[in-house]
Amino acid sequence: MVNGRVDNAPMAGDQGHTPEFDRIIKSGYIAEANVKSYRALVDDLMKVRDDELVMLGQVRAMSHVSIWPEALAAEVARRSTMALIEFKQESATASGRLLTLTRWLIAFTVVVALLTVVLMVQAVKR
Repeated sequence: MVNGRVDNAPMAGDQGHTPEFDRIIKSGYIAEANVKSYRALVDDLMKVRDDELVMLGQVRAMSHVSIWPEALAAEVARRSTMALIEFKQESATASGRLLTLTRWLIAFTVVVALLTVVLMVQAVKR
């Protein structure tokens, strides 16, 4: 038993958590109650606009806003990681298109060179 619960029992009402997260939470002092109380704040933090996120960082430093600096930093890191992943995907798409266009340009250049040779040979024969 940990914190008054059977060790392997799922956390009541917390859907979507991994077993690893549950095990870590079970190891803490009243951590389950804190997870439940902060769920709405986490959801809200993940939905704010980028400018609002920056504003929260500034306001939190001067006010008693219920946001930890680590939570703000984690959200900034999550957004940065998502942006990098999206950039990588877009870059791969652009790279593929550029490769295709380069191949077409090479083929076009070869055709133009061959036509030039054919025209030169015909001009010499006359």
